[in-house]
Amino acid sequence: MKRRGGVTENGIPPGMWSRQYEAVLEKQGNNKKMQIKAIFLRLMLAFALVAPAVFVETAAPAAAQSVQRIVVQGNQRVDRESILAYLTFSRGGRYSEAAADESLKNLFQTGLFEDVQISYRGGTVYVRVKEQPLVNRVFFRGNRKVRDKKLADEVQLRERTMFSRAKLAEDIERMRTIYQRLGIRDVVITPKVVRLSQNRVNIVYDFTEGGVVKVREIRFIGNQSIPAGTLRGVMRTKTAAFWRFLTKSDRYDPDRLAQDRELLRLYYLKKGFADVEIVSAEAQLNEKGDGYIITVTINEGPRYKVRNVSVDPGVVEIEPRRLERKILTRPGRYFDASKLSKSLEQMTVETGRSGLPFAVVRPDLQRDPAAGRLDIVYRVEEGPRVYIERIEISGNTRTLDHVIRRELQLAEGDAFNRVLLDRARRRLLALGFFERVVMREEPGSAPDKVVVVIEVKEQSTGTFTVGGGLSYSATGGIKPVATIEVQEKNLLGTGRQLKVKGKLGRDERSVDFSYTEPYLFGFNMSGGFDLLFNQKFLDTHSLLEFGGGLRLGFRLDDYQTLNLRYNLKHRTVTLVDAAVCVPGDPKYSPALCPPGTNWISSVGLTYMYDRLDHPLNPTSGYLLRASLDVAGLGGNVRYVKGEVAGLYLQPVLADHGVSLKLKGTAGYIRSWGGYAMTAADRFYKGGPTFRGFSINGVGPRDTTAQQNYVGGELYAIGTVELHFPLGLPENLGLSGFVFSDFGTVGLVTGNGAGTVNDALALRVSVGAGLLWRSPIGPLQLTAAYAVMKAPWDQTDWLQFGIATKF
Repeated sequence: MKRRGGVTENGIPPGMWSRQYEAVLEKQGNNKKMQIKAIFLRLMLAFALVAPAVFVETAAPAAAQSVQRIVVQGNQRVDRESILAYLTFSRGGRYSEAAADESLKNLFQTGLFEDVQISYRGGTVYVRVKEQPLVNRVFFRGNRKVRDKKLADEVQLRERTMFSRAKLAEDIERMRTIYQRLGIRDVVITPKVVRLSQNRVNIVYDFTEGGVVKVREIRFIGNQSIPAGTLRGVMRTKTAAFWRFLTKSDRYDPDRLAQDRELLRLYYLKKGFADVEIVSAEAQLNEKGDGYIITVTINEGPRYKVRNVSVDPGVVEIEPRRLERKILTRPGRYFDASKLSKSLEQMTVETGRSGLPFAVVRPDLQRDPAAGRLDIVYRVEEGPRVYIERIEISGNTRTLDHVIRRELQLAEGDAFNRVLLDRARRRLLALGFFERVVMREEPGSAPDKVVVVIEVKEQSTGTFTVGGGLSYSATGGIKPVATIEVQEKNLLGTGRQLKVKGKLGRDERSVDFSYTEPYLFGFNMSGGFDLLFNQKFLDTHSLLEFGGGLRLGFRLDDYQTLNLRYNLKHRTVTLVDAAVCVPGDPKYSPALCPPGTNWISSVGLTYMYDRLDHPLNPTSGYLLRASLDVAGLGGNVRYVKGEVAGLYLQPVLADHGVSLKLKGTAGYIRSWGGYAMTAADRFYKGGPTFRGFSINGVGPRDTTAQQNYVGGELYAIGTVELHFPLGLPENLGLSGFVFSDFGTVGLVTGNGAGTVNDALALRVSVGAGLLWRSPIGPLQLTAAYAVMKAPWDQTDWLQFGIATKF
């Protein structure tokens, strides 16, 4: 705007123009601010409208999309429906990357596929699979020390199974473990996979076997109270010896060594060491590299004697005296964990019988280490009310489920009790069918329910034994004998027992067949039958018997058994010299007459009370046995025969391996119904049954020049025996003993009464011997001298044969 004179072009005075101009400028500035705000608002609105579309477009691939069709490609053996079952999406559903990843995991976990790909295009999901090859054949080459069958039973990749690299690696480790258990340390297993047509493969394992590395030495650290030799005897692992090729117990086996740790712990607990700890058991190669040295480290702790024993019923309503009668741990004796466990079992069973199925008996051991004493308080508590919902069994590929269940003495719906569960585990192990039994509890469908899971690992239950040996006596000379035995303790997985045994020797030939059903008709009693053939050659006559029998057995409790039987035998007696039964002949001996054929029909029973600490190799405890047989219920032989036997074992100087053995046997037979007793019915003793005397050498003899042995109708023989180590290496299995046998054999009635030298005189012998625990059984060599004897007895100072319990 131009100005003119004192005014502007518009005629406005200069001062007024200045004020109006500033107002106009201020108004124009405000308009510009408003325009800027409007532009900013338009931009924000545009961004708000455009941004969702941008974000939706960017995130579109991760959002779920509709599945209109699923196409499976590449499957040859696995059908389409099986593959679709592992997908987490289906036709008509929604597809996502997360669902695809989960489906990939499911398909790979089946082990059926080598490769899997999943893609999505235009509503179609493509599932492309590459199946694992099918195993056609498996070959083993170079395995001279392990048979093909044993390896084939161990591997997972077998004919007609799907191949996988993971299983191939696992199988190699499994086979390597087999070699390690045999003591073969350096073995190289090289697998080869040979591709064939139709997506098949052959697997070839090449073996490079090393030498056998045996256990050369077993050392103990910390065993201050129990000698190393005693502890080695407890272990299943043994040191190398020339005869162990039959048992292979001198091979290093990690699993067996782990079992040895538990055996040692249980042994210490049984001997009073309540705080014992087997710290470690390690195997290392010796400096030569030809054997293992096993070092067992033990922390024994103090040895305790039981001071006081009591029962605290707490709030449980039960008479304490009912439980006290079940206690086996006695004051004044060394603590024994096995008796403690047995006491808990019996007390738990008693509380159940008293209407308290949920009662729990817990031992409270109150130790006094300084005095070496402990008090045992059995506390009865009301346990949680938990029931067994289900029992699941696995690993029994051969043994039938019901064989395992009947030993549990527990069933679905019963009250859950861990003590009874441990008892069931021991019963299963005692069958001898299983190498390992593991029991665990899992939660059930409700808080008051539990699922019992039992995992077993089966072991061989059949044995085939061929043996031979020599028996020697100074008077009888060398007598060879051969034996063969086939036994199956778990026939076809049913728990039934089958046994065939044959014996061939100069004086005896026999074949025995027996079959046993442990749970006859489903009841807790055993039943079976026996067949026999027996031929004996004595000095004066030969004996031929054949027949059979039926048996019933009842287990009264954990210690007592009662067996009933019926036997029917055909017996033929043939004289070596017929003149023996010719009256008037110088050889005539009425006590041996008449020979001939008889049928013996008898019924009998045997009662046994067994408190030995081990069924096969006992070291303490006792056993009592009594039997009674009555013949005459049919047949033409009539007698009543009774026998009793007892055995008592007790360590005397346990720390030095010295033990005492007391044994006694007695028998009496008497005819009835007018039957005349014959020589074939009487008892014959001597040799291994009465050392210091020859076989059939002690007892009545006739008055002929031949002084024929005619047997006795009564006998009673006792033995006192002291066993001790010889100071030799434990792996030799040799020990010594001294003994004294004493007793009598005599009494002749019926034919020949009064025509024999018969006196129930006391006979006594003393002697010493060597005992060798060989792979075929305990063998013993004895030298004995008859201190007291009858004039007509025949003695025998040296004998060798198989040791027996009775």
